[in-house]
Amino acid sequence: MPRQFENGIKATYKHQGVKYFPFNSEPGTSYVLTSDPWAYLRAWIDQQINSTQGDKKKRLIKAKYFSEQAESFQIAAEKTRLPTKATLCYYSLLNLTKAFLSVKGLELEKKEESHGISLGHNPDELTVFGPLQNCTNIFLEFSKHLGKPITGKHKVNIKDIICDIPEIHELGFTLGKISQRKYLPVTIDFLTNEDKTKLFTELSFRKENDARLQIDKFYKNNRKKYFKLRETEDNGDSIYRSTKRKNYTHANFPRIYKNICKEYKELDISILLTRDGYKYYVNLKPNAYHQLANLLMMTFYMGSLARYRPTKTQEILSGEMYPLITEIIDTCPRQFLYKIVSLITESVCAVPKAKI
Repeated sequence: MPRQFENGIKATYKHQGVKYFPFNSEPGTSYVLTSDPWAYLRAWIDQQINSTQGDKKKRLIKAKYFSEQAESFQIAAEKTRLPTKATLCYYSLLNLTKAFLSVKGLELEKKEESHGISLGHNPDELTVFGPLQNCTNIFLEFSKHLGKPITGKHKVNIKDIICDIPEIHELGFTLGKISQRKYLPVTIDFLTNEDKTKLFTELSFRKENDARLQIDKFYKNNRKKYFKLRETEDNGDSIYRSTKRKNYTHANFPRIYKNICKEYKELDISILLTRDGYKYYVNLKPNAYHQLANLLMMTFYMGSLARYRPTKTQEILSGEMYPLITEIIDTCPRQFLYKIVSLITESVCAVPKAKI
């Protein structure tokens, strides 16, 4: 006998619709619309500095310094061109990363610091380092806080990084640099039962994606443990419901909501900021890194080539990879900025439609 699923209705909290966000924000939170996330970040850090003391205050002061450095590098990047622009973009993203880590409690300046990644003899690879003795590994700490920790030293091919940057994925596929699409657009709904005592989620996607993507890779690994197929509707949507329903009250709703959002970190969900807010994609064949870590690695790679490998740099800038590299350096740092500001402030930072 087919499994029977109880009807679900859209969940609300304090009369606001509840959506999925990976920023540790409160349920039902509204978008913080800002065309200047740098200014919003400074104001938020200043508020935190004025309301705290001790070591935490010192870390926040450092975070403000790093964020101001990041903004200065980005302003400089916008006034120049490749390949110099790539180096400035990397240092902007690196300083934003250090601001994020400072807010999250990492003590910087206590030890020698390492980027945590290096350019080796093979110009198409990066070396990623695990824990370093008596040294703060920035990339390792960043990956750990994003929920994808690094355990040891290994190499990663640049093509594998490029494939896992959703902002340029379709462009890469169209140009033939990515052999198979792997970002499945999905809708995520938070639902409750009619008695409003259980919280659960549904993830759905259109049947039309069967012809574009390797859909058979969706229902595997953690997603297979987390979801059950509810139905494929007449309109072509495949709908998967979370197997667990969480008991909740109005008092503990925020905690239950945040726990579910943490569980989604294991489901390879990528996000993209668009004119209409955040869109969600399941990465059907992910590499080992968070999407923000992939972008940090890619800007490190291009910045390092600019400084140390002029022959390889010219090969890229005069070849078929140029459109992808240009898009990464021109577009992705702003996506990185909005997402990092959201992670730091635990709000949902988005750009007004007029500014997209």
